[in-house]
Amino acid sequence: MLFIYLIFGKMVFDFIPAYVNDEINYWHQISTFSQVGFSGGYYTTDEQPASAQFTHFGSHGPTFPVLYGALGYVFGWHSYSGLIFNLVLITLALAWFAYITQPSQEQNITLLFFIGSFWALLVFIPTNMQESLHHAIGILLAGGFYILLNQQKYATYLYKLLFFIFILVASFARLTWGFLLFPFFLLCFKNTTKLVIFMSIASTILIMAIMAWQYRYLNAPYPLLFFYLKIGDWFPPLPIAVVANIIRNLRWFHVGHGIEILHRYQYVLVVMGLGWFIGSTLFGYFKQKIDFKHLFDEINNVELLAFYNVAIMLIFQITLYRFAGDRDYRTLAPHLLLTLLLLIAFNRRKYIIRLFILSNLIFIGVFINNYRGMRTHYPFHFYQTVALPAGIGISNFFIPENVDFPIKSHFVLFDVTLYNQADWDYKVPIHMENTHDNIYTVQWGEHGTMNLEYLTDTPIGNLYRNIDADCQAYLLVPSFFAICPGLGYFD
Repeated sequence: MLFIYLIFGKMVFDFIPAYVNDEINYWHQISTFSQVGFSGGYYTTDEQPASAQFTHFGSHGPTFPVLYGALGYVFGWHSYSGLIFNLVLITLALAWFAYITQPSQEQNITLLFFIGSFWALLVFIPTNMQESLHHAIGILLAGGFYILLNQQKYATYLYKLLFFIFILVASFARLTWGFLLFPFFLLCFKNTTKLVIFMSIASTILIMAIMAWQYRYLNAPYPLLFFYLKIGDWFPPLPIAVVANIIRNLRWFHVGHGIEILHRYQYVLVVMGLGWFIGSTLFGYFKQKIDFKHLFDEINNVELLAFYNVAIMLIFQITLYRFAGDRDYRTLAPHLLLTLLLLIAFNRRKYIIRLFILSNLIFIGVFINNYRGMRTHYPFHFYQTVALPAGIGISNFFIPENVDFPIKSHFVLFDVTLYNQADWDYKVPIHMENTHDNIYTVQWGEHGTMNLEYLTDTPIGNLYRNIDADCQAYLLVPSFFAICPGLGYFD
């Protein structure tokens, strides 16, 4: 809180979600769940709802809105509530980690500098994004794996069952937490045999396949990101798309703000540092022909887990997701946090921790500038939509060809001038004609037509009623790509 005041000159209670449309939509979805549960309107892209009929939440699924919405139901939901919840979750997770690991004085000092300079953690606490939830999950997982690695007397069958359930719940919030099922299964066995490794891999793949299916079932489709486009596609489109995505990500490695680029270098260097240690040990294994069952005695399980955690995520990020736009900064940071906390807890590879802290401190000026810049007003991100009553669904209109015309939204918020100014890959020519009094016809290229009744002007566009709508109440708001209708509606 003091840091926020020193940087922005504001208190936590002055916060209004305005970082990006994701943050604004998260806030409103949480507000909806805190007041009406699953009975709110639909949050979609191009009016494409989730396959699951009980959830009306958006492309990131119901987990985050439900968790924070439940807290909002108990404690109240205000413009600043997400920041308070973020801070409390991170604090409780760190307290539990410290209790479990019982750090020495040297480790406490290291933890202080590490957490105090882990910019990705500090950046997202004063936002309504879900990143702080995942940072807290990463911290809790670090403590959980510490018990499996170091305190077998506490690793009872009940503990292992609860830890397994926790990983599954975390995977509902973000599918990639499921990658940690593999080391979890390995650590549940006393002896690491080839059969155990095979069964652990097979179990992880099976569970993650099921989780991927439920992810598509519970989450509203979102066509603009590679992961949502390609997961589940069959050969040969997927391999071709993967290669194209890898090339694109390598080109984007230096794209982004300073701290985002620094984080990529730090992440890759951590992977390389741990990989070098493990690789050199494996080389000795093959050279000396060490019996396989003693291999894991040669390589400390801490380093194996730490390396696997960051390496598998880097592979996933490069092949199936995107760099730039804070995407990798958000998805990779919780895993890096987990890995480095494990190294600190076990006093392993201290040089990696020291280099990480040193590089962060060197770039503290860049961090402060980026931190201030995060709250800069984005012209196509409309924070005013948080004023909409809870329960009204909000959707964004991105790709006209994906929309099933006539649209279902009861109300449309639309500004032709802003739409024409937007730099948008999927923009199509539109023709708007005043056909009668306040009645307008909007032709979206060759894709479809909207028949609208003008109602009033707002600071973020003109408000229209959709004449073709069947539902009783519905709202449409602009997207940061199209600045044309975002769609939201009641059943």
